Amino acid sequence: TFYLFSTIVETDPDKRIYSYTGVSTSTDLKNWTEPKIITPKGQELNFSSPGNVVRFGDEWVLCLQTYPRLDYARGESLRWADQNARIWIMRSKDLVHWGEPELLRVKGPAVSQEKMGRMIDAYLLMDKDEPERWWCFYKQRGVSYSWSYDLMNWTYGGRTDSGENVCVLVDGDEYLLFGPYAGFSPKFLKQGRFTDLPFSVRGNNLGTMLGVAKDNTDLVTYLLSELASSKKARFESMNEFIPSIDPSDWEFIQAGQRVQVMKNVPGKGGVLGFGTELVSSADGSIAALLGASPGASTAVAIMLGLLKTCFPRQYDGWEPALKDMVPSLGRDLADDETLLTELSEYTARTLQLI
Repeated sequence: TFYLFSTIVETDPDKRIYSYTGVSTSTDLKNWTEPKIITPKGQELNFSSPGNVVRFGDEWVLCLQTYPRLDYARGESLRWADQNARIWIMRSKDLVHWGEPELLRVKGPAVSQEKMGRMIDAYLLMDKDEPERWWCFYKQRGVSYSWSYDLMNWTYGGRTDSGENVCVLVDGDEYLLFGPYAGFSPKFLKQGRFTDLPFSVRGNNLGTMLGVAKDNTDLVTYLLSELASSKKARFESMNEFIPSIDPSDWEFIQAGQRVQVMKNVPGKGGVLGFGTELVSSADGSIAALLGASPGASTAVAIMLGLLKTCFPRQYDGWEPALKDMVPSLGRDLADDETLLTELSEYTARTLQLI
């Protein structure tokens, strides 16, 4: 049996939004049970973003976070969690029935919950050389880390300005570390040319680029400093996570690259985009998809936008067939609860979830 832990977001009749952590099971990775909520309700809690599940003694331990957003309701602008976000664990004997959430006091027993500071995105790792010791990485002022022998009494290890959401795997007798480095490249593709960015500068986009640089000085400085850092400096950064590191045991691999969108927004000037954007010529003869790599959640909406933008004359004739395939096309599910319920049930039946 496979177990999937995920964040579940629900909206009450009063339009208040609540987050939970749930678990689904499958025997074939295709057909999954309806998610079972395993955390309590409360906007001051919003247990979510389950990290990894580890075996500790005769129990399973799941790490997760709270993401408080008091009075947050449907229709409001996106809001991040407040300063009361903390990281937690839950315990289980069978991966289905879970105990009450337990606060991870990763700053040590002398630091009260109120003074621990905002922290999210916990990740647990057993030390491969000292199996009795456990590490917890979490997002707080960059990446912070603590260690414990019982998952209850923790010693704060430190922090670094490196990237967030660190993930470390043990691969045989080695550690495989995702992060914490970021960087900047003038190439538009991993195998592109260093002249890609300079040759893209034109008189009509120079102002936008300079505006983005001006408003994102901290980000630009950070990326350039990471790019310019020496191999020795990078290993010193890794040493904060893994003491007594031997540089000869490691090699650097470029994990991936994406093109960041810069555009001019009326009233704001140059803006750095963090999403995915479809860009097309005025006559619709050519289009490009820029930004973060699109997944299944955005691919359909992107292609529908492409059809409407690049084939305006044909689109009206195609729309009836498109609505047969996408019944919600042109309608806002946030304002149509009946249609949302119908489509959710239809999707669940089609995927054989019910």
